[in-house]
Amino acid sequence: MDLKLQQKQNRFMACPYEKQFRKSANMSASEIVAWMKLRKRSCSGIRLRSNGRSAVDELAQVARMVRTPASRWSDADCKKARDLSNFVKRHTLQKSGGKCSRVRLIALRDWAFHPKGCPVPKGADVCKKTSLRSG
Repeated sequence: MDLKLQQKQNRFMACPYEKQFRKSANMSASEIVAWMKLRKRSCSGIRLRSNGRSAVDELAQVARMVRTPASRWSDADCKKARDLSNFVKRHTLQKSGGKCSRVRLIALRDWAFHPKGCPVPKGADVCKKTSLRSG
C-alpha cells in the first residue's frame, strides 16, 4: 500500500470527528488563547460544567487540539472534538436571540466558534449575565 495513503487512512482512524472539529472550531489557536485570557481576566465566578471544569479552562485543550494533528490526539481529545462539533451544530441552528446576540456569541466562542459577521465582545461584555433563552 502507498505510504501516503496509509498515513491518510491512519489519520482518520485516529478520531472520526476530526473533520467536523476542524470545521466547527473556526478560531485559530492564538484567537482561542486570547479569548480564554480575556474571559479569565474579565469575569469572576465563571460557572463550572458537570465535569468540574469551566468552559474557559477547557479552551486550553481545544487550542492545543487546533495546533495538533488528530493522529496525536488522546481519547479525551477525540471526545472533546465530538462534543464541540455537536454543540456548535446545535447552537448555530438556534434562532433565539439573533445571530450576534451577546450571550449566544459568548457561548459559541467558549467552544472556539465565532459566527461570521459578528463583532468580538470586549471588556465586561465577555461575561454572561443571562441565559441563552433570555438572550
